[in-house]
Amino acid sequence: MASETTKPLPKLLPNYKKILEAILYLIRSRGLKAMPSGTTKPLPKLVPNYKKILEAILYLINEADRCGLYVTEFDIDKSMFLADVKHLNEYGRPITFDNYVAMVHGPVPSATRDILQPNFKSEPHYKDAWPPWDREPSPSDGPKAFKFIRPKRKENSRVLSKSDIGALMDALLIVKSLRFGGVKDLTHKHPAYLDAWVENGTSGAYDINYAKLLDSPDDELLEDLVYSSKHP
Repeated sequence: MASETTKPLPKLLPNYKKILEAILYLIRSRGLKAMPSGTTKPLPKLVPNYKKILEAILYLINEADRCGLYVTEFDIDKSMFLADVKHLNEYGRPITFDNYVAMVHGPVPSATRDILQPNFKSEPHYKDAWPPWDREPSPSDGPKAFKFIRPKRKENSRVLSKSDIGALMDALLIVKSLRFGGVKDLTHKHPAYLDAWVENGTSGAYDINYAKLLDSPDDELLEDLVYSSKHP
């Protein structure tokens, strides 16, 4: 009898294309970024819409005044954040296209914060007399707090859409209802802030990843936002 032999097992050729597609699917489904080892992908940056930022600020100042209230820089910053996040997730675009940073008291819109400073250079963004509001110390809100009152004009409702105004109104209501401590707690819990903030870090501001403002990952939408911010 011939000695018993073992038949070799059949070998399959790996389908590397299918394997790669499966890996990319898993990466995208978990909101991760595929990148070469040892590299860091730059965070997406939008081009702020200075025209809409100004009208949004004026809306908040005017609306607070219409309600017998006023807004501080903190109120404006946090109202912008809440309104942009709400509008982004409900309508697929933010109101201002501002970029956000994580600071000790919560997320802050970079261009908006610059505009609110007394040394802001309005040209080349704005041609009218500057600033279109009065900025005064507000010691009852803190030793470094300033309030923005007596706007020089109404907001231009042709620049802001109805949905823009609705989101800003809702955000202002939340901010003035919760006040400083409540708003700080609320915004500190947002995933985008938690992702960016470095406790005991050496910097006072850390760039917020715009992708984290979305309720669910959407790389295509993010690419569209970056493009449309450059071509308003």
